[in-house]
Amino acid sequence: MSYPMKKSRRFFGEIFAVWLAGVTLVMAGPRHSPDIGSLPPVPYNAAEAAKYLENFRYAWLLSDTAITFDFVHRPRHGEETRYSGIGWTSTNSAGPVTRFQLAKVPANKADKPEVWEWLLQNGPSPHVWVIAPGETTAREVPAEKWRDPLLPGMIYTPFDLMMPFLFWADYKYEGTARSAGRGLDIYTMNPPPAEKAAGLGPVKLFLDRELNALWQMQQLDAKGAVAVQFKLGSVAKIEDQWMFEDCQLENMLSHDYDKFVVKAVALKLKFDPAFFDPANLAKPMPLPPADAWHTM
Repeated sequence: MSYPMKKSRRFFGEIFAVWLAGVTLVMAGPRHSPDIGSLPPVPYNAAEAAKYLENFRYAWLLSDTAITFDFVHRPRHGEETRYSGIGWTSTNSAGPVTRFQLAKVPANKADKPEVWEWLLQNGPSPHVWVIAPGETTAREVPAEKWRDPLLPGMIYTPFDLMMPFLFWADYKYEGTARSAGRGLDIYTMNPPPAEKAAGLGPVKLFLDRELNALWQMQQLDAKGAVAVQFKLGSVAKIEDQWMFEDCQLENMLSHDYDKFVVKAVALKLKFDPAFFDPANLAKPMPLPPADAWHTM
């Protein structure tokens, strides 16, 4: 299914493609410094709340983008584990699309890391493909496996990067709040029957009205307790655009968390759409020129 693309400047972080996305994924940012007040914003009425969420769902990057990044897994007890990667984001008729390579950083720098190739198609009808170490062609990951870790030992999953709950039809606008100086609009997204039957609970979104960004996200379990929590970290201004520098996803049961850290970003790019075809996932993706990168 295709639909009109409503593009805007994105505050890159719904992590990739609402990321990565929103992830990818991706958040719209202002051209000026965010205003920090003392009171919550005036709540929207029902029509305004619906329009704001719809615009947030479809506010994508104006241009293709590349980033280099680290995932740092920090258990409550034990040593941290570092993963490094590079990602490319674009859009097509189905929505935001993200391709990225991810590898565990070996303890011995002389060892060759095992690289995983991922392709995430976001939007109302999402899909996931992967090439794991030892494989030569892309295979589609079934939806019931989207909540498995990207790599063994991580907390982040394809579900967390794509944020398909942004497109769940059943939601409730809860009003506004202010946290850490941010004016937030709060939505509770209720899972469709299939996801609910699989034990998935609602997801609470805390959207920063000024940045038009996902400031915080809470995945609830079937009993309503917070199981996983996402928080946006620091931000920086690149080419007159606000960009996120880091964010973290925490397992609220174990209190282990993954921190996603952007190392460099390249904006205003144009990629060949063929590179985002699953059939071409094994082919090398071209790197932007050295002068296109901005170190974070």
